[in-house]
Amino acid sequence: MKTKQPMVPIGYIQFIASLLVILVHCGRLAENNGLHFLLKSLLCRLAVPFFLLLNGYFFQKSICSWQQWCKRQLKLYLRWSIVYLPLGWFYLGQQNLADSLRVIGLATGFFTVGVWYHLWYFPALLFGMWLVRKTRFLGYRRQFLLAISLYVIGCLETYSSYLSGPLLVCYQSYRTLFFTTRNGLFYGFLFLLCGVCLREHQKHPFFTKHLGRKLAVSLCLLGIEGRLVYLNQGDDKNFMLFFVPTTLFSLLG
Repeated sequence: MKTKQPMVPIGYIQFIASLLVILVHCGRLAENNGLHFLLKSLLCRLAVPFFLLLNGYFFQKSICSWQQWCKRQLKLYLRWSIVYLPLGWFYLGQQNLADSLRVIGLATGFFTVGVWYHLWYFPALLFGMWLVRKTRFLGYRRQFLLAISLYVIGCLETYSSYLSGPLLVCYQSYRTLFFTTRNGLFYGFLFLLCGVCLREHQKHPFFTKHLGRKLAVSLCLLGIEGRLVYLNQGDDKNFMLFFVPTTLFSLLG
């Protein structure tokens, strides 16, 4: 008798996540402010965590080497960077930057947030996976402690309106230099690590038992967190603490 695989069909997840990515960039989704926040800042923002988690899962499952995987991702990233390069060049020109500074800006963006806003995912994916591999010597417990700690720091972007004093100054200084905490260090690392761990321990009771209850609890906690953020919104809503369990248990359910 075949045992049920603890994961919903991947194609469905990818299709739904793709639709959510489109909706994130569609402007206002509802006239009611609360409903708009629910749809765009909670539901649609789950798309990228899904893709990162799946990338971690399939990287661990893949028979190709790290070098082959990087080469494939870089080729795709380079193609899209060329497509969006004129937009990035035009945007930097609107900031009254000299041509030499625009070149530096685009080169820096390529390695950090992309030459255009939509391409931030690629450097986050590559650097995040590099971190997963380089910290394997720590073991999963310490890896997750490190990744969760970095993710909590990244959440300062979402909770910036709650900050004050030296912490606010540090965050504002960081944001002046790097624009966002949504990158491979603070964002991608944790979701990719979850995917890798899931692949290696897919039969573990944590990933197979009481999934409905775990998903229900995660959704409730995400709703409470969303309410807190909605009442006092920060610079952006890329990070939610309960995106992590919600994404994981939605995928497994």
